[in-house]
Amino acid sequence: MLRKFFTSLSLRNLIFVGLLLATAIGLGYLANRHHLQRDITLNASNSLEPASVSILGQLDGALTITVYATEQDAKLGDIRKLIREFVSLYQRHKSDLKLVFINPEKEPEKTRAARIQLNGEMVVEYAGRNEHLTQINEQSLTSALLRLAHSREQTVMYLIGHGER
Repeated sequence: MLRKFFTSLSLRNLIFVGLLLATAIGLGYLANRHHLQRDITLNASNSLEPASVSILGQLDGALTITVYATEQDAKLGDIRKLIREFVSLYQRHKSDLKLVFINPEKEPEKTRAARIQLNGEMVVEYAGRNEHLTQINEQSLTSALLRLAHSREQTVMYLIGHGER
């Protein structure tokens, strides 16, 4: 009787369903814990250039990007979504990058204080310095990060009164 039970079709089905559920739960756990991403697009549009990743590695402290944008733009539509997706490429490589959105219509004082001129303008802040960006592309943001990373005061010397030209 017991041997018949273990070889029966219902037990096999029960074991199969149990193993299937355990596999699904295990895969869900692994997918949730390990964020593995691979860009297989033809022109690598969902990943950063190695130079951009290198510059992000040079930034030691926290980085804040404040975006002054309304929720909808006449030309671009949901501009906040576009910027969020773009900045997420950088957040993959720099976990302490903070993205803040400010609506210029609801908070005009902050907008004026930051000297914002365009909808969607970004202010990148790092180590007490900031850069304004009006274009949303990798080259402009990476260039701003490079300027912020290597910004230091330079001394300029000159001579006067000796007939120099």
